This record gives sequence, C-alpha cells and structure tokens, in this order.
Amino acid sequence: MKLDELFVVSENKEKKMYELIGRKGNLTYLVAATVKTNILNRTAVTRALSFPNAEAGLLAIMVRGEHEKHYPCFVEIKGPFRLQIPKDNYFVEIDKQWIPSLDRPGQMVANYNDSYLIVEIEGKIFASKEGKGNFFVPDADLLCRYLYGTATADEVKEAARLQKVEELARIELPKIQSQLEYNQRLVEQGIEEGAGLRLLINRLETEKVVLETKNKKLEETDAQLKEENESLKQESAQFKGWSFLWACKKIGIVKCDIKK
Repeated sequence: MKLDELFVVSENKEKKMYELIGRKGNLTYLVAATVKTNILNRTAVTRALSFPNAEAGLLAIMVRGEHEKHYPCFVEIKGPFRLQIPKDNYFVEIDKQWIPSLDRPGQMVANYNDSYLIVEIEGKIFASKEGKGNFFVPDADLLCRYLYGTATADEVKEAARLQKVEELARIELPKIQSQLEYNQRLVEQGIEEGAGLRLLINRLETEKVVLETKNKKLEETDAQLKEENESLKQESAQFKGWSFLWACKKIGIVKCDIKK
C-alpha cells in the first residue's frame, strides 16, 4: 500500500511544522523518531503527528487501518516537501517508503499498540522490546537514529550494556540492601555487647583493685604475725632459760642470784 493511501502530511507554516494525519480514520502509532515530535506516549494512538519542517529525519510509524490491518512504515522527512494544491489546504507529497540499508540492517515489527524496532550489529539483534533479541535497548529512538545513520553502533552497544547493568542492579540491589541491614544489626548488636563487655571489664578491674588491697593488708598482717611469733619464741626461750636456772638453784646444783 502506498503511503499517501495511509495518511497525508500538511504544512503548518505559522508553527513551522508538518502534521501527519491518518486517512479515512486510520490510526497511527509513533514507534520511533530521529526528530522531535508531539508524541510523548509511544503506546498511545494518535490521529495527528506533528514534527518540525526544517529538520530532516526518519519516522517509524505503525498505521492501523480498516479491519484491524497493520501497516508498519518508515517515513523519511526532508523538508521542504513538494507541495500539491488540493481544494482547501496545502498537502505534502510523500515519497516512497524509506528502506534501511544493507550495512545497517533492521526493521519494525508491528503489533497492535506494541510495535518495536530491531537492528543487527555484528550478528547480534538489538531490540527496543525486552526479550525480542540478544540485547534490549529501551530507547527506540536510538535504534531509529542508528538505522538512519545519525547514531553509531558503539552508542547502541553502550546503551545495551547500561541496560544490562541496570537490570542486574535491580536484581542485586535488594540483596545488597538486605545484607547492609543485616550488617547494621550486627554492628548495633556488637555495640550493645561491647558496652556490656566494657561494664564487665570495669567491674572486674574494680574487684581486682579491691582484692589487691585486701591481699596487701593480709600480707601486712602476716608479716606482723610473723614478727609477733618471733618475739614470742624469744620470750619463750628466755623463759625456759630462767626456769632452768631457778630449778638448779632450788636443788643446789648452782648458786646464783635470780633477779626478778
């Protein structure tokens, strides 16, 4: 089907833009674009698609026609368009559909409000929909720019790498968060146990000082008792000597004077 059978493009000179409008009630979905457009939600249907009239680029559009037929198409915009003059407005004549080159192979896969782009780089498929290729690149506009030649293969591969990193981060982040919370609990528990241990150490050190003081007193007491014991031994020996002399005097063995 020819593009002009699916939609028409009119020029809005005042706003310096073109407006793409589906014919006969055809609905259009913007899948990707290399230029700025008025569409924010790529899954939403629109009857009019506007884009600047001074910028060349590429639009990846899926048109839903009668009987739920789908028509994926690449529309190259190269302003200013050739104009035809119908009865009530200026319409832009659309050339034939744009086709990707062999050195940058790719295509649009059209489904009901769920279309996506795929490109091939070094034998690997990069898709703007998850699970539809070797690598997922959520930025369909980037793949569109690659097909059109305004983005490099390295940019596409880097986007796929960053997406993979983000996916792994989403998977690993809860695990890391859980481990951090567990470590935090261990730290808090360790702080509590450490505080209790410090109290115990302080108490033991206090008891040690008390025991050392008691031991010192016991040593002093023991030394005093030893001195008293030696004194008692000397007195006992002296008493035994005097008793012996006294006994000798009594029985007349020796004569001596015993002084009290």
